[in-house]
Amino acid sequence: MTQLGNEVYACGTVARKGLLNITTQDFKRCEHLEHHTLRGKTLSRKPKLLIWSFLLVPLFLNLSVAIASDSRSIQGFGTILYPSPNVRLMGVDGPEWINFDEAQADILKNNNANAIRLGIYSNNWINNIPAWTDPENPLMNFQAKHKRIAEWLQQRGVRLIVCADGFEWNPPEGWVQMKADVIMNTDGKGDKWIADYGDVIVKLQPYGIHVMNEPEGVAGTTYEGTITQEQFFEAYRQFVIRAINTWRAIKPDLVAVVSGCPFYDLHPIAANPIPLPNIVYGFHRHYAHEDAPWYPQPSDDAYWNATTPAELQTAKALLYDELLNERGFQACLNAGLELCMIEVGAGNQANNAEVWMQDVYDFCKARNIGVLQHQFRPYPIYYSGILQEGTLEQPSGIWWKPVTLNSMGQLWSRNMQG
Repeated sequence: MTQLGNEVYACGTVARKGLLNITTQDFKRCEHLEHHTLRGKTLSRKPKLLIWSFLLVPLFLNLSVAIASDSRSIQGFGTILYPSPNVRLMGVDGPEWINFDEAQADILKNNNANAIRLGIYSNNWINNIPAWTDPENPLMNFQAKHKRIAEWLQQRGVRLIVCADGFEWNPPEGWVQMKADVIMNTDGKGDKWIADYGDVIVKLQPYGIHVMNEPEGVAGTTYEGTITQEQFFEAYRQFVIRAINTWRAIKPDLVAVVSGCPFYDLHPIAANPIPLPNIVYGFHRHYAHEDAPWYPQPSDDAYWNATTPAELQTAKALLYDELLNERGFQACLNAGLELCMIEVGAGNQANNAEVWMQDVYDFCKARNIGVLQHQFRPYPIYYSGILQEGTLEQPSGIWWKPVTLNSMGQLWSRNMQG
């Protein structure tokens, strides 16, 4: 094994997806493999205990991280050490747990969706709040409803990805500070995060987990000025590794979705990937609410103001350049990392919203990037919902029963077909 910084990397583990930036010098310190494949180039070594090498590598791993059943193999080497899932995640993000039912699960199956991301606030899970807005199951609690959702999805072959959203909605210290405290394990918050979502994994047995939804940088936190952004990113990275290893002691084949830190920039994580198998690197992007673009990006303004095909082509070029270069998609692709736009959507009434969404699908399909469209809820109750508005059955206005797709949903359906 080769010691790099604070982590141990195995030699010969760089075949394609999830590979690490191991240098030739690092390889020279490895003595247990005759050949090492590095980005298509072979470095030869004199054979030293070759047979024992292949026998001992699993022992070094201690079987703490199992290779998922759908991982890829590489030319005669068998299953590589750090593969990524051989699945392009395609589906939806953002269902409403209270209202989710078998009819909605059927929509996913009938449209060939293979994944859904479901956000969970851990205090709701641990405190097991009642599903008080469900008139069909007035005594059902939070955990019981989520177990039922997991069963419905499993029966239909749809992968459940739990999203670790946080302890609670709208934390008093603010989202940025809360997540920073978790990353830095201040007052044991990182430990609590890992333990809480570990309990979710025990009881739901999901296909995957998004380790932290939208981690931010050090700016605007109490740590700003005491550590650099680079040091904060490394703290985040070590937290992610610790969380994944802990959770895979519960479910060894768990797929982990990892965001950049900050979540809108993939360059740092592309340069320093997570040294574990079955990692998908997630990215969020939204275009426009009902009345204006959300982001001060040139492409958003271009789509909003475009009135001709030529102007839409210009907008698309700006969007693709932003994703590839500014946001770090090209750096991830160059590093062989698995990507998924784990949360992406557009306000249905925004100018050229469906054109923008289709351009995103085309971008991702050309690069084998997954897409989970936001969000699997009814419009206009939710600005980017792909379902038709259902009948409100509670005075609170929370309970609804949507079972059909709206125009944006039809676009989603077409792109689920391949």
